[in-house]
Amino acid sequence: MAWLVLIVMSLVAAAEPYGMNDLGGALDLPDSWKGKSWSDTDLEAETRGKQGKLTLRVWMSDYQVPIDVTSRAAFTADYARRLGVLGGKRVRLLSSDVETFSGRTTLWAKHAFDLGGGVRAVAQTAAFAGYGNVIHIRVLCNEHQAPNGLRALKQFVQTFDLQKKPGKTAGKSVEAEDGFASVLPDGWRTPIGGERARVRKITDKLWASKKGTEPCWVALRPVAVGSPDVMFACGRSWSGVPVDEHSMSAVDEEFRDLFFRDAAAEIAPAESVSVGDRMGLLFRPREGINAIRLIAAPYDRGLVAIWARAGSLEGAALDAAISAAAESTTFTGPEGGKPNIRADKWVGYYLAHRPTSPIVLAPALGIVGLVGFLVARRKKSGDAEWNEVTEV
Repeated sequence: MAWLVLIVMSLVAAAEPYGMNDLGGALDLPDSWKGKSWSDTDLEAETRGKQGKLTLRVWMSDYQVPIDVTSRAAFTADYARRLGVLGGKRVRLLSSDVETFSGRTTLWAKHAFDLGGGVRAVAQTAAFAGYGNVIHIRVLCNEHQAPNGLRALKQFVQTFDLQKKPGKTAGKSVEAEDGFASVLPDGWRTPIGGERARVRKITDKLWASKKGTEPCWVALRPVAVGSPDVMFACGRSWSGVPVDEHSMSAVDEEFRDLFFRDAAAEIAPAESVSVGDRMGLLFRPREGINAIRLIAAPYDRGLVAIWARAGSLEGAALDAAISAAAESTTFTGPEGGKPNIRADKWVGYYLAHRPTSPIVLAPALGIVGLVGFLVARRKKSGDAEWNEVTEV
């Protein structure tokens, strides 16, 4: 009887849907389909018909984007690239449409290509948004099997068990536990689901902290294919002089040592920018691919540091995005997060950066006047004593 129990258990296991945890769904294959490979992020299967083999591939894109004209162009181009990697020749797009199917906004794409031995093949792919990703289902077959391939694809899309609906953002306002909030530029949003872990791998390279970015706000600008643009803002301790046009040069040097250390000398001088109601400094530590920007400004808890790393944006567009977020920033501390400047820092600020200020000149002139008064009095007193002596 033991062998009978094992057979039953194996049949039950085979009947269970293929769950893909990271992808966020499961697919129950028809009996005629045989799974070839399976993981938390993808699935491959195949079946054989009288006119040839059909193969199934399910995979995901790492970030959630709307299924629209923009993503359609990016995805169909990526599908063609993938077919080329498989050995497809003369890959060409036959059709692509976006429509609502089974309650989901779905992209349908059809590519034709050639394989070795003169085989003409067709790849039909569907895509729809998941929770923090986009799910792609492709059926590949020879051109004679194309109608059967489309029927199979529609069945897979219809029966795919999407366990979480696509995520929604709560608006463009973001707030950090560190004591400040900002408004994100158009196209930017907070991470959804599995995006958080993927974005964290990017932020960890820019921000070394035991707390990570938990007390910060984090945002991304997702793209259909490729790396997202990422921006985040965190607070860090700092006690320095007032930051303004008078102290900018010295603060520039202090900030670059604080944030960039050994690489400080390689970075161009900072530019002044608005961070809410105060002045901040904008640094450009990297240009070109994966450009990096940093804006730092003082507030009651030290410094707010806003970082941005490009995935697809050009440098000028990244400048505009981080500057817009910085300008919209507000502070939640006392007196609007007014920086706490120590008395000795104020004294040092005026002596080093504003020596001609009335605050400096008034006491200095007072001291000079006092010294002059004392000298004049001493001289007068001396003359009186001399006169008294000569008269005797």
